[in-house]
Amino acid sequence: MIERGMLIMYNNNQEGTPMPDLCLYWLGSPRIEYNGHSLRLEMRKTLALLAYLSLSPQSSSRETIATLFWPEYDQQHALSNLRRNLSSLSKSLPFDLLESDRDRIGLRRGDNVQVDVDQFRNLLVQANVHIHPSEQICRECIPPVEKAVALYRGDFFQGFTLKDCPEFDEWQFFQREGLQAEYAGALEKLAVYYQETREWEKAIAHTRSWLALDRLHEPAQRMLMLLYLRSGQRTAALRQYAECQQLLDQELGQSPQPETLKIYQDIRSSLPAGAPQQPRQDPLLRTKLRLPFIRLGVVPRPELQARIAAGLQFPLTLVVAPAGFGKTTLVAAALTGSRLPVAWLSLDKDDNQAGRFLKYLIAGLQGADSRIGSEAAQLISGMRPMPLQVVLASLINDLDITGREIVLVMEDYHFISSQDVHEAVAFFLEHCPHTLHLVIVSRSDPPLPLARLRARSQLVELRIDDLRFTGLEATQFLNDVMGLHLDAGLVAVLEERTEGWIAGLQMAALSMRDRDDVRGFIEGFSGTNRYILDYLLEEVLNSQPPEIQRFLLYTSILERLTAPLCDAVTVGAGSQATLERLERANLFVSSLDDERHWYRYHHLFSDLLQARLQQSQPELLPGLHARAADWYEDNGLAVEAINHALAGKHWSRAADLIEQQAMGSISGESVMALISWLEALPEEHLYTRPWLCVFRAWSLLLNCQVQGVENLLQRAEQNLPATDGLTSNEDVLGNVAMIRAYKGLFEEDLERAAEQVALADNLLPQNDRIIRCDLLWVRGFLPFLRGDLVRAADAWVKARDYSVLAENPYVTVTATGQLARVYRMQGRLRTAKELYQQALEVAANRRWQHSRLTTFVKKDLADVYRECNELTRATILAQEAAEETERWGNPSDAAMAQAILAHILGTWGQWDSSRQALNRAVQLCRNHATYPEIRSRIIACQVRLWLMGGDLPSALRWVEESHVHPGDLLDFRLEIEHIALARVLLSQNQSEKAAPFLARLDDAARIGGRNGSRIEILVLQAQALQACGDTHHALAALSTALALAEPEGYARIFLDEGQPMKLLLAQWLAHSSASPLRDYAVHLLAQFDAKEHSLRAAQEQAASTGELAEPLSQRELEVLQ
Repeated sequence: MIERGMLIMYNNNQEGTPMPDLCLYWLGSPRIEYNGHSLRLEMRKTLALLAYLSLSPQSSSRETIATLFWPEYDQQHALSNLRRNLSSLSKSLPFDLLESDRDRIGLRRGDNVQVDVDQFRNLLVQANVHIHPSEQICRECIPPVEKAVALYRGDFFQGFTLKDCPEFDEWQFFQREGLQAEYAGALEKLAVYYQETREWEKAIAHTRSWLALDRLHEPAQRMLMLLYLRSGQRTAALRQYAECQQLLDQELGQSPQPETLKIYQDIRSSLPAGAPQQPRQDPLLRTKLRLPFIRLGVVPRPELQARIAAGLQFPLTLVVAPAGFGKTTLVAAALTGSRLPVAWLSLDKDDNQAGRFLKYLIAGLQGADSRIGSEAAQLISGMRPMPLQVVLASLINDLDITGREIVLVMEDYHFISSQDVHEAVAFFLEHCPHTLHLVIVSRSDPPLPLARLRARSQLVELRIDDLRFTGLEATQFLNDVMGLHLDAGLVAVLEERTEGWIAGLQMAALSMRDRDDVRGFIEGFSGTNRYILDYLLEEVLNSQPPEIQRFLLYTSILERLTAPLCDAVTVGAGSQATLERLERANLFVSSLDDERHWYRYHHLFSDLLQARLQQSQPELLPGLHARAADWYEDNGLAVEAINHALAGKHWSRAADLIEQQAMGSISGESVMALISWLEALPEEHLYTRPWLCVFRAWSLLLNCQVQGVENLLQRAEQNLPATDGLTSNEDVLGNVAMIRAYKGLFEEDLERAAEQVALADNLLPQNDRIIRCDLLWVRGFLPFLRGDLVRAADAWVKARDYSVLAENPYVTVTATGQLARVYRMQGRLRTAKELYQQALEVAANRRWQHSRLTTFVKKDLADVYRECNELTRATILAQEAAEETERWGNPSDAAMAQAILAHILGTWGQWDSSRQALNRAVQLCRNHATYPEIRSRIIACQVRLWLMGGDLPSALRWVEESHVHPGDLLDFRLEIEHIALARVLLSQNQSEKAAPFLARLDDAARIGGRNGSRIEILVLQAQALQACGDTHHALAALSTALALAEPEGYARIFLDEGQPMKLLLAQWLAHSSASPLRDYAVHLLAQFDAKEHSLRAAQEQAASTGELAEPLSQRELEVLQ
């Protein structure tokens, strides 16, 4: 797989010489380029082997190399591994590079091969052999050294290890150390040269790179101090000494060397050049010293204001968040009307002059108390201004003498970059009396001793997560302050999209004014909105240095950021430092873990960056995505690699990756992702690959999309590769047969389904346990759809047990769920509940508890909980299943989840909510292909709820339009609808017609072993016979129902029948004094008396008014339960 590279290669002899055919880059992350394109090897050891051979001065023995790379193997197997890697290397390289015989292996050198390590060393040799006095560095020596330094992209084989090859690691270590030493020497030579030529920026830059190799290297520290001093940067020189002193103390427990101390004394004794004899007295802007005005309509935030007020007991309160999070408004609101005097100081870039900063500081404190700062003002304004610490000491003494509590606010502290000002604030904070409370408002953490203050519990912090608007605050802001009238759902979408960013919500509100399609605007709201765009460009992006802007734009294509990935995408180094810098600066970057390995951009900021990149440099996008895909693939993150290959329109690469990933997606949790990947592929890259056609067909069918499946299967058959006797196409054809079998089940063409199952069984490999699990699972549907529950259960038990052995948890969960469904139909309610819970446990062990795989289990388990009268648990689980099925996109599961939720809500008497859920279920069935069984279950639920809610006309319309009648030849697949029809007959007082119909249904269910259906049929039959005046047979039917239901804990099947069933149960008790079922019947009657009173009252009110009071709260659910 090849794609365009970015690195420039220099020729040893002459610039402009054409690049060689093959370039081996070992400095930094290793890679290979052929004719300017990236070349990938199959195995990591193959890459390491190539590096070793390319840097060996002569050929090596096979035994030496085999021992180096496979030390844990005996010689025979090690040599076998070596031969395999050499074969792989020969196939991957564009031409033959290897020179080998029976004993030795080497690498053929030529003009068409270039190694960056050799080039780096040759350039340094070229500079070293130039003849001139040894103490002199001449101008002619510098260009090759500069080129060598430019070639050093990073340490040798950076980030690469072979854990099982200690001798190779040792060789790699010595290579790395040697090259790093040569690099350090080159940097030192360049620094000395540019110091002599007084090119300070270049000298400082090279010295910084030299120092970055070892921060404890004092000669490099001293060089940097001297360069700062000689270039007029005295403060930077002092800061460098302080850093050096701190590092030596922390890391080594040592003091600086005498030579370093001597340079420090020279720095301290030097005076800044060009200081004016008479300081200019600029007038102070009084508006910088005023508490900001709080406009009307600000959302009250009493909890945060209380935290700021409580923080005034401590020396420092820190309010840090990106632009637009309401920091200043919050602090001003908290301090307005405070009993304490407030000194407010709004900072800007000009305040980086220490003298100017102190003048404003003094003036601000004098505004709070005029007794403070008179002496300090004179000291700072004299002919020869006093040192900062002297002025600060005077100010601190005044604060101590007055003894008055004062709040000092420094707003927009992020504008301060001067080390002198930072040191002044740190000194002031360290020595000020306890009566002063400092509040710093900033977009980034100030470089103050915050860790020490935290350790002493002297610091109160409010950060971005504290300042985000909550859902309630967002509602108040959008509806009360901005005058919009948005429902809770739309507010929640905006809150999620803006992540509680106040400025984002405000700009969204401004954009929505006078719009008709508010919902459409909110759903499409992004960082490309013109208000958001202008704000982030002006406040954030445009103020960053060019290198930071470039980093932000290039990495905006990434959903998550980590330093090695960013290094790969930007073709650079130092990304970890950049990410930490961005986080410290609060540039809409959030850390995703405590170790600071992974980060992400704020959604709207990411939108802006991507739009900016698309507008300004669209030609870079394919390369950026290609490098991201490379990194993700190398690090085993196939999903992300696929997404970036598709985004970069690298279609063949994407197709290769999808083929590798697709079987795991079909048998796992990524069906929706697979569908989107395959939809993104152009047809010419999809239809010519049989496996991709198969995967596309599978993904469509598992998502209930039948249309187009047969066309894909025919394409797969038409494009099968020719076989050579060693390979076959049986895997593909076996999958095609299994898909056609599943399609036949979906369309209820059982004969065709059985034929295709048999064909798949013959074609699919017997030793492929994964696909065999799938086949067993599909096979279970054949007896199930014929009503043979025993054989269906046997098939799914085999599928479940085999899937455990095959370590195929997808089939374990689905087969267990289907088995539970069979047991539920057989009336084995307790066993069904246990199996559903087991299925969820298996999923939870794989962290699939909130996924497409578990939604069908959750909805059916919720229905079991409903039947057991565990209504709170049923409601919570049904709501969860309804939400998740909508997300994962299977319309059959989504429709059934909504129907079950509707049934549960109807049980509570929440008819409006119940109707909404039921309408959603019906809509899904109308708009999408769904399983016939699901459609029947939803129809039955719909009829049940109509009757429970008193809507007989709707039920009668269904009877007129339906295809079921009391005289039908009974079919297992229509049993649910036939029971619904019997309910309608009873509601019409047609008991004479209902009773014989129910008797036929009971016989069919008994013969088929469907006791779940029998219990419901018998309950209805008892009511029908009672209405016909046949009490004896009515009580007999009820007795049979109780006998079947009692061991399994059925409840709602009786309770939902209301008053008629209550009277029948009472009658049954009167006639069954010796029955072992009495306790069960008494228990049911007690539930009627205790809970049904409140529930039935709600139902009767809703049925009579057609309205529903406020939905029950979570607490009300628990109380009733």
